[in-house]
Amino acid sequence: MELLADEFPDARFILTIRDALSWTDSMMNFLLNKPEFMTSRKPHIREHMEVQFGSPPYVYAPEEEILQKNGLHPLSRYLKYWTEHNQRVLNLVPPERLLVIKTTDIGHSSRAIETFLNLPPNSLGKAVHSNSAPARYSLLKQIPDEFVRAQVQAHCGELMQKYFPEVMDPLG
Repeated sequence: MELLADEFPDARFILTIRDALSWTDSMMNFLLNKPEFMTSRKPHIREHMEVQFGSPPYVYAPEEEILQKNGLHPLSRYLKYWTEHNQRVLNLVPPERLLVIKTTDIGHSSRAIETFLNLPPNSLGKAVHSNSAPARYSLLKQIPDEFVRAQVQAHCGELMQKYFPEVMDPLG
């Protein structure tokens, strides 16, 4: 991000942001549907996963037994990555060059995107969901709610409250 923002001083950036819980659930579904990412012997895939989620061995809380049994990372690793990634973009891109759009709003944000990018009206095509998981496992629902709430608050609280208060309020 630093390189892009510095090398292209006139560029504008769009950060699509999804709430941490649905993003984590989606990431877990992705990894369970593509286990080669978790067990790859290819150095570039292993390195990519370690950059995102840290290096093993992982320490799991008793509440996360379902994640450990399925070969996934501890919940905190997903939530930390979500926060670090989004906060990094927010910190590095000047606000006047950044448009933040919730993924749930993409379908009706064409006009805002066109305005931000100085494009003519109706120049963007329809939004398409192109990366849907073939199977959904919903492992987060198998972890006690109080544990999930505490983890979200500890690792994502500030950003989640800013962009997704509707998700944070029910979490307490």
